[in-house]
Amino acid sequence: MSGTIEGGSFGTRVPFATAFVRGGPFRFQFTDLGLGERESRFILWAEGDAVRVWWEAQGGERRAASLREALDAASGISAGASLRVPGLLLPDAVGEGLFLSAPERLGDEDERGVACFRLRGGGRQTPYPSSPGTGTITVENEIVTVWIDRATFLLRKVEERRTLSTYGSVTTTTYEPELDVEIPAGQLAFDPPAGT
Repeated sequence: MSGTIEGGSFGTRVPFATAFVRGGPFRFQFTDLGLGERESRFILWAEGDAVRVWWEAQGGERRAASLREALDAASGISAGASLRVPGLLLPDAVGEGLFLSAPERLGDEDERGVACFRLRGGGRQTPYPSSPGTGTITVENEIVTVWIDRATFLLRKVEERRTLSTYGSVTTTTYEPELDVEIPAGQLAFDPPAGT
C-alpha cells in the first residue's frame, strides 16, 4: 500500500508505503519532505521477532524492541499512518489500527474515482497533549472522517481535523491499496542507503 499525507500544522507532504506478506516480512517507509529543502527518510523492516529501523533524522540505523515501538516512534511525523494500516494488518503485534468513537455514517462519496462509504467519529479521547516541535500543546478536539472502498472495503482516505490550544489543523492521508499482488523482494528488504 502506498499513499501520501498532506496537511498537518505547516502544509507538509509525506509519501509512504507499506509492503506486507502474511507470515513473512513487513516493511514501512516514508519520506518527510518537510519545509524547504529538508528531507528525511525512514525505513522499518520486521520479520518474526527481528525489527530494524533506519531513520535519517536520528542518525541512521537503530534497533527497536518491538514492531509496535518502532511504529510508535514514527506515528507523529507520519500523522498516524505508521500505525493505522499496520494495526489493521497485524492487530496482535501493533494494536488497534483505526479508531473512531461514536461513529456515524455519512453519505457515500467518490474518492479519486472510487465509490466509497464515509464514516465520521471522534479520534483519541480529548483533551490530550501533543508535541509537534519543541513545545507541548493541547489537542482540544479531534474529528476523523474515513473513506472506505465500497467494492473491496479497503481504506482509501482519512481526514483528521484537530482543534488545538493555539491553532487548528487538517491532515489528509490518501491510500492506494493493492491486494494479492506480487511484491518484488526489494520492496520487502531492509535497504538503507549505503554508507549510513
